[in-house]
Amino acid sequence: MAQEPNGEAPARARSPILFVALGVVLAGTLLAVAAGRLDPVTGAVVAGAAGLVLAWRGAVAFRIAEQVRHRSVATRKVFEASESVLSSLDVGHVLRTAAETGARLSWHAGAALLFLADDVQQLRLRSSWGLDPAPAEGARILALEPIIAEAARTRRVALTAVRGSQPARDDPSATFRSACALPLQSEAGMVGVLVLLSQKPPEAFREELSLLEYYARQAAMAIDNARLYQQVKDLFESSIRSLADAVDAKDAYTHGHSEDLADLVTMIAREMRLPPREEEKIRWAGLLHDVGKIGIPDAILRKPGKLDPAERAIMMTHATLGAAILDKPGPLQDLVGIVRHHHEWFDGRGYPDGLRGNQIPIGAAILTAADAFDAMTSHRAYHTARGVDVALTELRTHAGTQFNPDVVNALTRVIQRERAAQTPWYATLERRIANPAGGQAPAQEAAMTLTEADLVLRVAQEIRDIGDFSRLLQRTVEVAADIVRTPDCALWLINGQADTMIAEAAVGTSVTVGTETSRTRTPMWRALEQKAAQRDDGGGVIFVPLLTAGKAIGVLQATGSNLGDSEARRLSLVADSIAPVVQAARLRQQAERDARIDAVTGLLSRRSFSDALREQALRHRQWGRPLALTLGEVHDLSLFNATYGYAAGNDLLKRIAELVRDASDGAHILGRVGGGVFAILMPETDKTSADRTLRGLQETMAGREVAIKGQFMPVLPMRWTLATAPPDSNEGDALLGVAERRLLRAAELPERPI
Repeated sequence: MAQEPNGEAPARARSPILFVALGVVLAGTLLAVAAGRLDPVTGAVVAGAAGLVLAWRGAVAFRIAEQVRHRSVATRKVFEASESVLSSLDVGHVLRTAAETGARLSWHAGAALLFLADDVQQLRLRSSWGLDPAPAEGARILALEPIIAEAARTRRVALTAVRGSQPARDDPSATFRSACALPLQSEAGMVGVLVLLSQKPPEAFREELSLLEYYARQAAMAIDNARLYQQVKDLFESSIRSLADAVDAKDAYTHGHSEDLADLVTMIAREMRLPPREEEKIRWAGLLHDVGKIGIPDAILRKPGKLDPAERAIMMTHATLGAAILDKPGPLQDLVGIVRHHHEWFDGRGYPDGLRGNQIPIGAAILTAADAFDAMTSHRAYHTARGVDVALTELRTHAGTQFNPDVVNALTRVIQRERAAQTPWYATLERRIANPAGGQAPAQEAAMTLTEADLVLRVAQEIRDIGDFSRLLQRTVEVAADIVRTPDCALWLINGQADTMIAEAAVGTSVTVGTETSRTRTPMWRALEQKAAQRDDGGGVIFVPLLTAGKAIGVLQATGSNLGDSEARRLSLVADSIAPVVQAARLRQQAERDARIDAVTGLLSRRSFSDALREQALRHRQWGRPLALTLGEVHDLSLFNATYGYAAGNDLLKRIAELVRDASDGAHILGRVGGGVFAILMPETDKTSADRTLRGLQETMAGREVAIKGQFMPVLPMRWTLATAPPDSNEGDALLGVAERRLLRAAELPERPI
């Protein structure tokens, strides 16, 4: 049996023997007294002593058993809690679950408050559980602000007693005696703080700290994942919306039509209880259902009267053209069937394929009815808007022929409910019907919209094929300057900390690329914070925010002596068009960098290291030059993470990477190919030289101490293996496989110090 800490295993092994021995002594003493061979007084003393020892050992055994049971229950609870909070990618659900599960995980906490860091790293209340009344999102809890700030600053758990006297009536923490603030920190940084409230004193939390800290790390990971997923989703939807706006801008009479239609089809899909994923697809299709009109000539698209047969035939191609545009690998491919068939009729007399009944995708059937309702209640050049009841009657009249009856019934229920509640959506609908001027644009306004559409299309054409991020930004600024007719234009982007902006691209002399500006009360920062265009005091500089999914990512600046409202409008249009493209390119650049470089150590990632290994192996085969590969694995890294936390584990890996880099030759290629596995590729190095290098590296690592979270700790032992070409393999992937198999076998051997 392996030796355990404090000799617990031998102690447990001796316990049964001791119980038996004491039992024998007690029984023998009683029998001796009964047989008269032992004085009763002496027997009573011996029996009493044995009984007391037995009782004491029994109590100790019971306490140990209870501790083991308690630890087992606690372990099960924390794993169940972690699984619960990691089970969703919906930000709202994750935040609610994190607060509730955190409070329930504690044996005595009765409530929880979750504060999340925003773009400027300010902590704001985002979720709560167990409080009545529940505080509003963003509310300040004055009594808890010091402990929240301490936990966020030190990245450590903070405990405090909540004031016994009743504070403000709207302070929910007033009914609790203590609070435990758990910092929520992921690899990406500080996520927020989870505060647990209890009726017991602060010391009651101490026995649970390891349990709660583990849960806090899992909760931070879940929140980080959900927020990242939401950012990607918002960016995707913003790109869809920008494309829909570009399509709508081609026709002054249908501007905003796609957004209105998307709202209506979403409500219908929800009324029909379709799955959330199907509802989302239908909304996207509502935004992009007319994307094929990009290929329809403007003369046909903007014709004020009815189309002749030839023109109608051309117009009808927009459904198949739109489907063809979307029919590319990616998430938009799911919309192809809905967009292609949104002009099919229930009785089979529609186009382009003459589908009927249930052959028509339900999303397309919803889009058909909603599109007809939206068209009937809108003012067009060839008809005035009809009233809501008239439009509904028309839909019901053609239910079963043109429209799916189930969809018409659902649409009717939606309209009736929205009207009864007088929702903002229905109020907007009534205003649109009552205002003919809103739908019949005069020639001058139509010409302006045509100009805007041309600008949008030009911007898209100019930057769509640029792959390099810096070149894309520079070309974007050049196009913006040309459109606004100014010699000076610059594009600023927020850096990672959201407290500075950097000029990433510029033309003219007003701004130098690379200039950095801190957050101040200037028009530039006001444009960012207020998400609206701003001018400087002299009026010669315009700042327009770059918005994507409602979030400001930077500012587009134009400088000139004759910048009026028309130029400001053009600059805003360009900003709206380029913001999703810039953000997508920025995320793609970051993703490509993350794929090349390991975020923790700064060494090559496994994929990049494998590419370099294949390249060097090819040179070996061509020129016969030797090649060596060594792998080193950090021993007991998982135990280190469990003891000190993942942040400390990442610090350890960073320090080891620095040691490996310092001990390696400049010609060596370094990477991290696994959790705690480092790789060194040594081109033109034979086995003898590689062995010498490996011994030097082992000597460098042995006995070294590094600073981890402000404390000096010894570097964990490492296992090392070596593979060379020749003789192990001439192929890069095979050589890596040989080294990894040797590393695995080394892990199975008895431990030896390096």
